[in-house]
Formats: sequence, structure tokens, C-alpha cells
Amino acid sequence: MTESFGRRRKSHAIGPVPAGATVVDIGSGAGTDLLLAAVHVGPAGHAIGVDMTEPMRDRARRGATACALTHVDVREGEATALPVETESVDVVISNGVLNLVAEKQVAIAEIRAS
Repeated sequence: MTESFGRRRKSHAIGPVPAGATVVDIGSGAGTDLLLAAVHVGPAGHAIGVDMTEPMRDRARRGATACALTHVDVREGEATALPVETESVDVVISNGVLNLVAEKQVAIAEIRAS
């Protein structure tokens, strides 16, 4: 998990991530924020990472395994087409990837629907 610490921001500082919640991390990359969310929600919760690149998804899965976080799910996807069921998510986090999305209104609509 620590191999990807770089210029990390406090993505969880804006509000609480409650125990038992379902969290989606859009553009989860290597999974640092995803794994922190998984710790916050605990084993009764669910942390879903969404990333478009296979190498980053693999790194996030390895991090979850190394931390024994069995309630982490890493999925292929993009901000404009989130691979989650409608109204199934309690908290959405993203550490800057929305700045890179050309169709921001589509991404925001996806977030609202999740």
C-alpha cells in the first residue's frame, strides 16, 4: 500500500466515511484512498475502486490483499460510466480524476445516480 504514497491529499477530510457504508473511489489508481476508505467502512462495508487501467487495478487488488481487506472490490470503468448499481453507493470519493474527465456533466450525473 505504501509504494504509491506521493503527493497525497486528504481525500477523506471533507466528511466522515461511516462504518458499514458503500464507498466508490473514482479513478482509484493504485488504491491508497480506496484502502483507507475500506478501513473506515470496516468489514460490514464495501469499498469499490473504479479505474480504467489494468496495471493500476492490479496494484489496488494487491494492496487490498496485503492489508487483508476482503471487502474491497476493484472494477474496470470510467467516471462517465460507473460500474455500480443505481442508488447503491453511500459515499463517492475521487482524488483529482474528475479534473481529467472531458464530459464532466456526464460524470456528475453518474455520481448522482450511484
